[in-house]
Amino acid sequence: MRRILIWCGLALIAAGCTSTSDDDSAQTATSASTGEDAPAPATDATSAPESTTPGNGAPVPTELGQGVNDDTIKVGVSILDLTSIGRDNGDVEAKWRVAIDAVNEAGGVNGRQLEMVTGSYNPTSDTEAEEMCLVLTGDEEVFVVLGPQIFDQALCYTERNDTAVISTRPVSREQLDRSTAPLLSLPASPERTVAQGIETMAATGAFDDTRVAVHSSSEGAADVELALVALDSVGADVVVDTVMSSSRDDRTATEEEMAVIAQRWASEDVGVVVTVGDGGHLTAALGIDQNNADVTLAMTQPDNDPDLFTEFGADISALEGAIGVAPPTFAELYQQDRAGVVDCVSRFEEASGEMVNIEPEAGETANLVTTVRSCQATELFALLAAEAGPALNYESFVAATNALGDFSLTGMEAASLAPDKPDASDVAPSIVVYDAASNSFMPA
Repeated sequence: MRRILIWCGLALIAAGCTSTSDDDSAQTATSASTGEDAPAPATDATSAPESTTPGNGAPVPTELGQGVNDDTIKVGVSILDLTSIGRDNGDVEAKWRVAIDAVNEAGGVNGRQLEMVTGSYNPTSDTEAEEMCLVLTGDEEVFVVLGPQIFDQALCYTERNDTAVISTRPVSREQLDRSTAPLLSLPASPERTVAQGIETMAATGAFDDTRVAVHSSSEGAADVELALVALDSVGADVVVDTVMSSSRDDRTATEEEMAVIAQRWASEDVGVVVTVGDGGHLTAALGIDQNNADVTLAMTQPDNDPDLFTEFGADISALEGAIGVAPPTFAELYQQDRAGVVDCVSRFEEASGEMVNIEPEAGETANLVTTVRSCQATELFALLAAEAGPALNYESFVAATNALGDFSLTGMEAASLAPDKPDASDVAPSIVVYDAASNSFMPA
C-alpha cells in the first residue's frame, strides 16, 4: 500500500511529489491572509500549451479553475455552529487555519498558497446552510469546500453551484449521482458502512433468535434498502422497516411519528432495531425513550457519541444494551500514538493555545474530532491538488482522484480513491457496546 506521509513531508507537496512507497454567522465569510512571503508558483500553468491527466497521459484543459490563480488556491471551509444544541467544539476556525497554515509554511501546493475562507451555520437551519453556500460559491468563488456536509447540503455546492466538496461526513450515492462538480468524503459511504456494519454485527450473533426492524431518518430511504439486502444475506428475520416522513426540525411531528413506529415495533415483537441514515439512530432512541420500547439499538452509523442522543432530547437509558460499529476512535489512536494524531493535536495546541481534550468529561470542550478532521481534509485536498499538477481545474482534480490509489491520512491508516470509489476510508469497523458506567461506547 502506498502510504502518504503528509505532515512530515509537506515540502514534497510543494515540489509536486506526493507520496512515498511505504505502505460569525452563516451569512458571512472571512478570508485568511496567505502571507507576503508566499513562494512563486513552480509552473505558469496558463502559458503551457497543454497538460496531461495524472495516471493516463490524456490531454486536459490548462485553464485554471475557479478560485485558482498563479499564486493562490481559494479554499472554503464550512463550520457547524453547534452552540444551539449546547455543544462546544472550541475554536473550530482556528483548527482549520492551523492545518492550512502547515501546508502553506511548507511551500504550499505546486508553489501556490492556500487561501482559507470560512463560513458557519446552525445545523438545524437549512436557510443558514444555503446562505453560507451562496457566499462561498458566489461571492468568494472558492475552488473547493472542506468540512462537514449533513443531510443534502453538499448538493448546494456540487449540484446547484458547480463547486467541489471534500466532506468530513459520509455522502450518499444519490448525492454523488446528482453532483456535477467533484464530491468526495473522508468516511466510508453509507453503502459500504451499512453492509460492513451489518456483517460485523451479525458475526457476533446480534440478529440470532430475534425479530428485527430497520429504521431511518427522512434522508435515509436508500439506506433502508441497503440494510434490507445486507440483513437478508446474513439470515436476519426482518419484520418492520420504517422511514421517517417528518423533519427532525419539527419536534412535535417527530415525537408523534416515533410513537406510531414504536407501537409497530411492539406489535411485531421486535427485539433489535437496526438504524441507518443520517440521524436514524437519534430518532429511534427518542422513540425508545418516550414510549418505553423494549428493543435494543444496533447502529450502523459511526457517529455514536452518547452526547448526541442527550442533545437530541433522548434519555441516555435508551442506549441500554445498544451496539454499534466504528473504526478506532481518534482518542484510541492518540493514546496509542498511531496515524499521526498526536502530531496533529500537538501542532494545533502549540499554535492556538487551546488544549485538546482527548476524553472530555461532561461539560468539557469536545474538540478532538474537529481537530483531526481538519488535518485529514486539508491533507487530502493538498495531496489531490499536488497530484493534479500546475494546471489545477476540475478536470485535472478528477483525474488525480481517479489515479490516486492507496494512501493514508492523519487518523486514517488505510484509505484509497478510485474512479468508482469517492469515499476515502478503508479502515475496518469493529463492534462497540454502550457502557452506562462511563457513558460511552466501548470496544466489545
